[in-house]
Amino acid sequence: MSGDIAGLGDSASVTLVRVERRADRYHVFDVAEALPARPAGAFELIVPQTALPSTSGKQCALSYVVRAQSAGGGAVYADLVVVARARPHLDAGSWRADRLLANWDARHFHIELSDARLGGGGGLAGRIHRHDRRATGPIRVKARCLECWRCPALTSPLPPQWDASPLWEHAVQLRIDPDATWAPFAFHFPDRLPLAVEASTIAWRYELLAQRNVPHWFNETAAVTPLLHEHARFSELASRN
Repeated sequence: MSGDIAGLGDSASVTLVRVERRADRYHVFDVAEALPARPAGAFELIVPQTALPSTSGKQCALSYVVRAQSAGGGAVYADLVVVARARPHLDAGSWRADRLLANWDARHFHIELSDARLGGGGGLAGRIHRHDRRATGPIRVKARCLECWRCPALTSPLPPQWDASPLWEHAVQLRIDPDATWAPFAFHFPDRLPLAVEASTIAWRYELLAQRNVPHWFNETAAVTPLLHEHARFSELASRN
């Protein structure tokens, strides 16, 4: 990303800032910084490949601003929209209590994904695979999008706590043929849903949950939370004072 600075002097610095917002609370993170502008006022800022894309949900939003600041403290800002090319993957996470990723197999079946487009207009497709033909009966499969935010820690060093609110969910009932070992499913997401993004204080997660009711016993449940690896690029720069 390149541009020009006027009115801040030759020693102005340029910083890309990620803004994580929930309601009226903001958390800001410096993502990248450019060398001081040359005497002509031109600058070039490298957006990291790992920068998360701009997106928003019902209560939370992730956005970017470019801050140009002089040595004396004066600053000007411009909004920046970051988009990303991403590929789905499954990750148990290094700290399950922090990320709250739902990934486990049931005793007699598991979820296999064949397609994952994690955002508005996308969808999830795959199949429920039985381990044992004797595990009969319908299996209920539910897809949902959760908007999550990190709760303020009352004391330290307790593990971070997350709260969540569902933005969308839909369920289907699968009846697996007694002679088959699997049954397909597919979900389509409404256009309004955000991208699957995990930031420091907010996140949007897409989950699949499959449950088989077992008479006179505990219900069996399997779960999968696909994530995204992001490769970012900026798309639009709009100046504002």
